[in-house]
Amino acid sequence: MLSVAVVLTANCFLVAQASFGLRGGVNLAKTSSKGGGFEVTTDAITGLNFAAVLELGITESFAIQPEFAFLQKGANLKDFDVKTVINYLEVPVLAKFKFGRESFGAYIAAGPSFGYAISGKGNGEKIEDWEDYARLELGGNLGGGLGIKLAGSFIYLDLRYLVSLSNLNSGEDDFTVRNRGIGISAGFLKSLGD
Repeated sequence: MLSVAVVLTANCFLVAQASFGLRGGVNLAKTSSKGGGFEVTTDAITGLNFAAVLELGITESFAIQPEFAFLQKGANLKDFDVKTVINYLEVPVLAKFKFGRESFGAYIAAGPSFGYAISGKGNGEKIEDWEDYARLELGGNLGGGLGIKLAGSFIYLDLRYLVSLSNLNSGEDDFTVRNRGIGISAGFLKSLGD
């Protein structure tokens, strides 16, 4: 019985079509804070968004897509002249549903993201004290894209909604802070079997 499971698993990996690529663009990021009887959503900052992408095709229309990404998130409170930019390393793992033709296609994708705040600046000053800020972040991604097959690669535009699922405030228990953002990027995927 075990040998049958091993053979079936090996066959699934042999059938899977793997592609590798890169994408880059911008992240329109803001934070929402709630607690103590009030709620604040900040103005957006424009940050960078880069990723190495591995698409593992399970079927022609479904793939698992892990990524290794660098994102800038943060907040802008214009009324108080306060701006914060936090640099994250993230690993999104997306379920990707593809449709379309060989030369032109579209997709929708969703999944969790695991991030870590590696550095940041508040009003231009390097953030040194992370005592009240949870550097580990569990988030979610939901989005889609359009692309064309060109010169053996899939060239695409990607649009995503990004949200924190975990509380970034590690100080007061009744006060929550969450990142939100819209990621806009362009990229390419190249089949590893070509």
